Amino acid sequence: MAQTKEKQQGGELVETVTQLPAVSGLNTMFEQDSGKGFENTTADDFAIPYLSIAQPGSPQLKKQDGKYIAGLEMGNLFDTVEGKRYEAVRVIPCYRERFFVEWVPKKSGGGFVARHPVSSNLFATTTQDAETGKDVLPNGNELIDTTYLYALVIGQDGVNRAVVISFARTSMKKYKKLMSIARNLRIQGKNGVFNPPLYSHVYGLKTVLETSKKSGDDYYNWEVDGDPLMVTEAQLQEAMSLYKAVSTGARGAGVDPDSTMEKATDAF
Repeated sequence: MAQTKEKQQGGELVETVTQLPAVSGLNTMFEQDSGKGFENTTADDFAIPYLSIAQPGSPQLKKQDGKYIAGLEMGNLFDTVEGKRYEAVRVIPCYRERFFVEWVPKKSGGGFVARHPVSSNLFATTTQDAETGKDVLPNGNELIDTTYLYALVIGQDGVNRAVVISFARTSMKKYKKLMSIARNLRIQGKNGVFNPPLYSHVYGLKTVLETSKKSGDDYYNWEVDGDPLMVTEAQLQEAMSLYKAVSTGARGAGVDPDSTMEKATDAF
């Protein structure tokens, strides 16, 4: 039976697996049938996991909860599919989307309702909640301006993983910092200096403890390394593939998880 153990490489908490000896006959059969069983699949079958921050109140921290992730600590990063956890990550941002996201208010049980296109102009129908400062629709639900950043997490185990990071309200300034750095990059080309594509560089991401100015509560927010490194050719190929898949609709994010960062900073 294969055994696993955990070790730390950089900021990533990596599971190392001692594999059983390779069975050449099976491998040959698998190779002959490569891709079978995935016929007629769509973007709905391959939702990209979210890379989220473990916050006070995150269900992933509670042993009794079905979403519990063993060993996860407040301020750690984790993905919502594999439950893989990190202290810090290196990512290649590839594509971004912006939506107006509708949520049931926390006092009514909370929960994701829908993503609305920015062209819907729903904010014109909202009023501001005096206590939380959030924009509220006529039906009582909250509307949050949200940007999704699709990225590749550079894996210390040699496997790079596609993720999506949700930025809204308190984390939006971190997103804007990353995008400003990317927009100001310049490379010398054959025809002069130019701004390279978003997926040209690797950025470091970690978390930092912050305090809500309004409530005084602590929460964890993103921190962006301001000194990105240029990608390798192999990383560029993967990043271009993710960009194409998301921009054409072949892949996309799953249903938004409950935003524990926004819950932690309701009264920011």
